[in-house]
Amino acid sequence: MKVTGKQETWMPPLFVSHGAPDLILRDHPCRHFLENLGRTLPRPRGIVVVSGHWESPTARVTGVGRLETVHDFFGFPRELYEIDYPAQGEAWLVEAVLSALTAKNVVCEQAKGQGLDHGAWVPLRLMFPEAQIPVVQLSLLKSPSPLDHLKLGQALHPLRQQEILILGSGAITHNLRRLSRPGTQPEAWSIQFTQWLHQQLTGEHALSLATELANAPHLALAHPTLEHLMPLLVVQGAAGLAPVAERIHDSFDYGSLNLGAYLFR
Repeated sequence: MKVTGKQETWMPPLFVSHGAPDLILRDHPCRHFLENLGRTLPRPRGIVVVSGHWESPTARVTGVGRLETVHDFFGFPRELYEIDYPAQGEAWLVEAVLSALTAKNVVCEQAKGQGLDHGAWVPLRLMFPEAQIPVVQLSLLKSPSPLDHLKLGQALHPLRQQEILILGSGAITHNLRRLSRPGTQPEAWSIQFTQWLHQQLTGEHALSLATELANAPHLALAHPTLEHLMPLLVVQGAAGLAPVAERIHDSFDYGSLNLGAYLFR
């Protein structure tokens, strides 16, 4: 699954949907997909994860040492709160991320003591359960601008040559007020938005997503706020100037929550 040709050693950036926190405990196609994905991807030297659950006015990155597993949710089974993902941040990876951002004039800093939110550790634990790959979490920008996040991802592009996985974690559709019981058929608005987004990502003018998103059908229903979609823009930016997206998973949960995943080449 590595890029071929001139960039054959470059790690392909990846967007996944992390779903509800209890995805890690449930028998669901997305859970099984993520478990298998970690076994089929090229093994990265390090991982930079961007989650829809951490925003900051300027870019911030987690620090060196053991990263806390943050249980930033409530009302779920006790065993979910007992899960620990002992990821480590290593100095070389933190410095590589800060250097890449600084080189593109992105204001950034370390956030010492910041742990991994569930948008980061849930997919990481499913994909790489041994927690032996160094991890840095990068914040989203506290900005609703897709272009700002596309540019943030573009700053990360050189890291791929160092066999660093750029992992975005969010959701293709994310409206918690419109969720239903598991197994419920998704509503038409969620299907139509998902189809539109897929066409944008895989079409001839994929980078236009950042400017065309405002015209997406049912955007306000699919994403009342945009933070769960912005990791996708970061990953698309990291893919380079001519991104080729491949949908590698597509499923729904809780009715209209789309849990799609894309690999970029």
